[in-house]
Amino acid sequence: MNINEMNFGEVMALKKSFEENGLIGSRSIETGASIFSTAVGQWVIVRSYSEGINFGKVEAADETGIVLSDARRLWKPVTENGIEAWYEGVSVHGLAAEARISGTAAKKVIVEDYSITFCSDAAIEQIKNHPANLTNI
Repeated sequence: MNINEMNFGEVMALKKSFEENGLIGSRSIETGASIFSTAVGQWVIVRSYSEGINFGKVEAADETGIVLSDARRLWKPVTENGIEAWYEGVSVHGLAAEARISGTAAKKVIVEDYSITFCSDAAIEQIKNHPANLTNI
């Protein structure tokens, strides 16, 4: 499809698709929303230097840190499908039986640089229901 040859209806359909997928509109950076605010309310895996790898629902986030509710630390993030590596694979497929994870903390505040990886619906339920380990060993 050549964008220069699109009619008005095709342009409007494309705009609607962008809005439905969060690329423009109320959750987009284009409209002035912070990149951090797009994560609020989402289930994510957060990686930081001192706090390691954590899973939880984003309550607040900015350039100084992030607040997670129902937070769990991933001590040994082994991917359920056994193929994809580390926490990125866990964010898609969930945890394998041999993975090690903490119990759930009501809230966790991470005050340092961090990265966010969004989780699939299947991974969210699987991680939330994965049995807690007593230690990280």
